[in-house]
Amino acid sequence: MAKFVKPLTETRIKLLKPKQTPYSDGNNLYLHVYNANKKTFLFWYTDPISKKRLKRKIGEHSDLSLEEARETTRRYNKLISKGLDPFQYLADQAKEEEKQKITLYEFAQIWKDTKIGIVDKIVAKTGGNP
Repeated sequence: MAKFVKPLTETRIKLLKPKQTPYSDGNNLYLHVYNANKKTFLFWYTDPISKKRLKRKIGEHSDLSLEEARETTRRYNKLISKGLDPFQYLADQAKEEEKQKITLYEFAQIWKDTKIGIVDKIVAKTGGNP
């Protein structure tokens, strides 16, 4: 039978003491308390492909609220339910976005080609006379 986990609260997080094992919030979200100033959200999951148990850092509590960490965890769990490794999926998405970005050189080429086209049309209309 599954063990009931009492969800974390922001107040409770402030009072947590450092310990060797992370505190659980449920739904694969954990909080590792290293000291009073360093608290890290972790996502523990079973990789849908390799079936290995993995843990990944989501972010520091100083940069990420509990609700933001829960929302991130919900998105990750949704990807896992579709048979996708959330971290591999996000890495693939970032690569795809990077491919879609236009470089400064490409932009300059487009701009130059456009300007040359406009100048050529003006020259053709005016016969080269200003």
